[in-house]
Parts: sequence; C-alpha cells; structure tokens
Amino acid sequence: MYDFDVVPNCLFLDEQGVIRFLHIGGFEIERPEIVQQVEALLAADFSTADPPRFVRQESLNVELLRAEVAHNPGDPAMHFALGETLMREQKLSDAEAAFRRASDLDPADWSAPFALGTSIYQQGNKDEALRWWKIALERDPKNFTVHKQIWWVEHPEKFWPTIDTDWQREQLKLEGYQ
Repeated sequence: MYDFDVVPNCLFLDEQGVIRFLHIGGFEIERPEIVQQVEALLAADFSTADPPRFVRQESLNVELLRAEVAHNPGDPAMHFALGETLMREQKLSDAEAAFRRASDLDPADWSAPFALGTSIYQQGNKDEALRWWKIALERDPKNFTVHKQIWWVEHPEKFWPTIDTDWQREQLKLEGYQ
C-alpha cells in the first residue's frame, strides 16, 4: 500500500487518517531520538486548527547506520561509518560525536581521531582539531597524511600559493619519519 522497499518502517496516523510520523528504514523504537519523536507525537494535540506536522527523519543512509549503531553500540567501525555519513551531509556536530565514540572504543586506531579533528576543524575550532590530529599521530607516528594535515594548519605558508616539498622533506627528517 505504501510501496516500501526497505524495512523496518513506522507509520503513525492521527484519528482522521493523516500521516503524522513516517520513518522509512532502520526504525528502532529503542533509539533515544526515536523515543523522543514518538513521545512528542503522542503528546501532541491534533485537534487544533494548526496541528503539529509529522516528524521528518534523516536520510536513509544515516537512519540505517543509526540502527546498526543501536544494535552494535560497541563496534567502533559502525560509529566511524555513521560519522563519515554525517560529515557528507554536513551534520558536523553529530559527526563529531560519532567519531569521538569510535575513538573511545578503539584507542589504537588513528582514523577516528583524525576524522574527529577534521569535523572539529570544519566547525571552526583549529586548536581542538590540532589536538585530535596529534592524538592520531601518536597512534600512528609514521602516517604521512596526519603529518601533512597538521603541517597544513600550522604552516599554511608552506602550502600556499605553492607546496614547499623541500620543507616537507626536512620536516619528515626532523620528526623521524625518514
């Protein structure tokens, strides 16, 4: 009847049959954000002249990843995947939280603090981003990508208008990379 091509879904109708809540794919009533939406829906007065509109969900990719995280809260890869998807959708503070959780869950992995630093940098906090990139570097001291990201922020003149590759080689030597 509703032509769903994914499950699980949730559909709430009011007394007049008007759709007030539609959640396509990844519906999990245990998720805190879903509980809040359903509680608000149940408390709403739809008999008024201007009843509340139904709650809109996030993109299907985010919804499915949130459902996976709810089922596997201890899996750092799921939190990381959610963070990447949220970054692509420019939901930077949500991405930050997902990367922070992934970093906490796997203290040996460099990629989560690196991504966390990137999400923080995109929110305008250079110092905090640098702190997280340096944590990533501690976890993987030979990672050229992390070195270069830190240098790019700390020494922008070495990257613009041209990249000073001689300086980079010298930095690598100074930092024990070569």
